Amino acid sequence: HTPHASHLNLTGYTTIETLKTSPFDFGEVLAKLPDQGQLIVDANYFGPLKDHKQSLWDAQIKANRVLWNKVPMDQLNLEAHYNGEAMQIKLLNGLIAQGTAQGRFFMTDLSPDAGCWINADVSDMQLPYLKAALVPETKHNLNGIGSGQFQIEGPCNNKELWHGQGWVYATGEDLGQARLLDKLLGKGLTTILTDGLLGLTPLRQMRIREASLHWVLDKARFYTQDLRFGGNSAGQPIAFFISGSIGMDQTLDMTFDVDMTSQPETQATEDTSSQFVKAIFRVAQTLQQAKSSIARVHIGGTLKEPKYEPLITPVNIIDRILPRN
Repeated sequence: HTPHASHLNLTGYTTIETLKTSPFDFGEVLAKLPDQGQLIVDANYFGPLKDHKQSLWDAQIKANRVLWNKVPMDQLNLEAHYNGEAMQIKLLNGLIAQGTAQGRFFMTDLSPDAGCWINADVSDMQLPYLKAALVPETKHNLNGIGSGQFQIEGPCNNKELWHGQGWVYATGEDLGQARLLDKLLGKGLTTILTDGLLGLTPLRQMRIREASLHWVLDKARFYTQDLRFGGNSAGQPIAFFISGSIGMDQTLDMTFDVDMTSQPETQATEDTSSQFVKAIFRVAQTLQQAKSSIARVHIGGTLKEPKYEPLITPVNIIDRILPRN
């Protein structure tokens, strides 16, 4: 090499922990790497060692036993390129929570004002591998599979200007309990549904078997019109429909609907459901809409301090359909 430029070929084994102590100054890039992992690297570097902005480099990387925000990844095959201005990383294939994955990350430059674009597609993730990331404090296991896709773009360091969209779908015999919603939408939601004004006690035993979501990111808020959890309780089908938005600042503006009208009239016995709940099933089945709420709650406030306002309760519906004399 010369004092002004170098050509380096780096081939070998390292770990992410070691890479984060690299002598090369890559700004915020190394800080954004996963928490841990094993790497097999074949890289070429052209340019001055002390000024990476004037350099060119490319790399083939195989990554195993990676942990990123408590999400396990393995058998990742990546390609990385930097041309002195833009950086691009491609995930050719790999496993995320044992599900097959592909993706791409693009960064316009390595400055604090750089723009970013990222997309990923993951199929058949094994949900037990995601428990530590999603609901680490619950004793109940997550069982099932999930898939998803997302795309986000905008200034890397300004979340207020990010735009994106994506979808998630999960199914299984037992994805979780209704109290999982406390984690997603704030503590107290299950209580108001089961013990508060709504009195839907069967939700305590609900087993979630299906979840789906399409979301849009705009102006630092995630919007959805069709977040759905479906399952069974006391021998009856139950579905939750959620629409509205959650901000990156954890503020909430959402409407939560409970639907019990998607199956024929209940055959619940005295042992599985109260007379009141059986009456609600019969009344709900007379509603003409395909998606007819027997309970609706507006959720405001924040994730830490949510505020619930019941809009529709089972008693409201009975009064409307069977007016009292």
